[in-house]
Formats: sequence, structure tokens, C-alpha cells
Amino acid sequence: MTQYHRSSGKHCVEFRHSGARRWLMMLRTAFYIVDRGASGEETKEPDGVGPSSSKAPPEPWTYSEDLSTAFARAQSTMHECYGGRTQETGHKTLGHICVTEEDKRSASESHGSLLYGELLPRGVNKALDGRHLDAQRASCLFDLGMGTGKVAMQAFLQFPNLKRVYGVELSLARYKVAERACLKLASTDARALAVHSHAPGTSIAVKNVATQQILHVVHGNLMQTRDIERANIIMLETEIPSDAFSEFSVLLDAARDGARVLTYLDLRKVWQLPGQPFPFRQLEANRSFADRYPTSWSVHRGHHLFLWVKVLKPGPAGAQHASGQRAADRAADRESDRRASRGGPGDHHPTHASISTLAFNASPSLAHGGAHGSKTAPARKSNRAAAAPSWADDLACAQKWPALVSRSSKKPSSSHSTCVIA
Repeated sequence: MTQYHRSSGKHCVEFRHSGARRWLMMLRTAFYIVDRGASGEETKEPDGVGPSSSKAPPEPWTYSEDLSTAFARAQSTMHECYGGRTQETGHKTLGHICVTEEDKRSASESHGSLLYGELLPRGVNKALDGRHLDAQRASCLFDLGMGTGKVAMQAFLQFPNLKRVYGVELSLARYKVAERACLKLASTDARALAVHSHAPGTSIAVKNVATQQILHVVHGNLMQTRDIERANIIMLETEIPSDAFSEFSVLLDAARDGARVLTYLDLRKVWQLPGQPFPFRQLEANRSFADRYPTSWSVHRGHHLFLWVKVLKPGPAGAQHASGQRAADRAADRESDRRASRGGPGDHHPTHASISTLAFNASPSLAHGGAHGSKTAPARKSNRAAAAPSWADDLACAQKWPALVSRSSKKPSSSHSTCVIA
């Protein structure tokens, strides 16, 4: 803009690429930015500021996307479940304003973060497509820090091959929004959908009888997630405080090799497992800064999230985390069996083993019978999910790095115990 005409209220705009000059009413004109001189890091913060780079890299923009019939049907159902609030934008969405003082105290005590923003439905659709997280070839998805549960529900509805979709949220207020949406979902089609288990304020599971899918959401701390090694896809559109980076690294190190992970943070900058090689590789389709996803805080341009594939098996820290969680599961099973043997008719205690049928054991409250299960506790071994197909093409890249793989077999200089945030 070079000039301003006071009487007409118009600005003179010069277009560098074409050399054209036009007088425009700026309050009535929309511009598409095709060139940026400098670009800082985007954040969910309303007035977020980040370190700026000298020059933004060229961005090969695309203006088309695949929207399937399954996507449209999922959006129709979610529109009903969330009362028309599936496309909220800005920094005053329901997920922002519902947070209570108790949520804030809980987050402070557990060293968690309540920073919030939503991946919009079109962003979820893009993230789960074949070029990115490839949800069509997965069977289990974890959404850690699910907010109001929209991503988990969309994945459950859009991809019938996802037999287990699990979400966990630290904020009780946000969890209750997801809980109400799940109850509404179960009522939309009574013949196909039903509430499988429900402990108000703690957990709820909805089962699709036709596809044998289970959507399970809980109130809890994502750092206490169990069975993360079962997930083919892990969604982490979540801010992690710096003092939890080490524990966060241990959690993700326990993921299976071949798992695909979406993160809000750049894992290379927060990874804290000295003595172990970095076990992730950024997806080829995600390496361009132009690989962006519509979010509540960046609707049109989209936000650049990070997509990874795990190319190494769990290291010592991740293996210790997984074994510790399995030991906790076995102890909980013994306790539930003891309670069941004491209880008589009408004195049934929901067991951890009955909940393990869902293959989701993330909330510590669930380990003590936090949800209603069947009266007969099935054996855990029979409920272990079969190993889902891995992405051989992504794992093949490990063969290109023999030095890296050989390093992973060496014993690290220091061990890392699992630290659980209360």
C-alpha cells in the first residue's frame, strides 16, 4: 500500500508481480497471500510470538482435496452429536471456554498444559489420508490430548477398519463435552451403535455392532497411557511443557516400530533420551513447510503439523515403560479377581480385565474398576489384539542407515526409569 485517499477511504495497492496499481476499499477486499518475506512459528496462543526466520521457503500450494462420501457422512453425524459445533474457529471455542478453575489446578499439579486448538474436519481428513497417516490400513488409533473428542469421533465414523479408537483428555470439562457427544452418538442409530461401558466423569465406550468398532474416551493424563504399543496411529496435537519432555520421550519410545505419529511439536527439538538414536523419520509428504492442515487458529492457510513414522523398535526406556505398564495391568487383574471372588449376586465390581477387552487401559482410575464391564472377566491374553500390518516401505528406510541401526543395539550410557505425573 503506497497511498491513502481520505475522502473515498481507499488505499492505493501496488502488485509487485504484475506491476499493476489499484485503488481498493481495504475493509471490503480479501487478499490471498502468495509470497511472505518472513515467517515466524505459528502457535495456538491468541497472541503467540515465535522466533522469526529470515525468509520463508517457497510453498507449492495445492487448491484441491479429496472429500469422500464417508467423510460427508461422518460430518453429518458429528454435526448432530456436537450440536452444530464441529467447525468452531478462533480462540473462544467451546473447548476454550468450558475449562474450569479445577481443570487449571489439576493441570498445574500434574505439570500439564491446557493450551487449546482444534484440528478442523478437513484437517483431520487430510492427516488421515493415504499420503500421510494412512488410516485406511490401520486398525488402532490413539488420540492423546483429545480435547472435546472430535478427532477421535471423526476417525471412528470415517474409517470402519479402525477397530479401536481411543482418546484421553486431562481437562474434565472438555472430557464431559466428549462424553455427552458419545452418548448422543449411541442414540443416533440404536440398531448399530450402543454404549458398551460407561463410568460418568471417567470413561465411556461406544460400540458399533455392525463393524465391531469401539470408540473409547477417558478422563486422564496422557503420560499414563498404557498399551501405546498397540496403536498404528498416534495423534498428539498437544502442547507438552518442557519439564515433561523426558517423560514424553519415554512414552513415545514405547510405540511400535511402523507406528505413524502426528505431533504439534517438532520431536527433534524435544526428544530427551540420551544414548539412544532418534527413532522417528519425518514422512516425505510432510517435509515441505506447505504441508498444512486447517485448524481452529489457522483456518485458511492451515498450520504445519509434524508427521512421523517410527523406524526403530522400542529402546530400553520405552521397553521399561511398556513392561511397567504390563506389570500394573497384571496387578490390577489380580485385584479385580480377588474382588470378584468375594462379591456375591448383585455385588459385582466392574473389573480391569473386562475393560481390557477394549485394549485401552490409559486412565489409572480404570485400573480399579472405573467402568461397567461384563460380569465375567475374560482372560487378558485372549483379548490381545492381533498385530496390525506395518508399513514395510517406511521401515525399509532403516536399512539405509546401518550406522544408526547398529547404534540402537548398543546399551545407552544411562538408564531412564518411567516417571508418571500424578
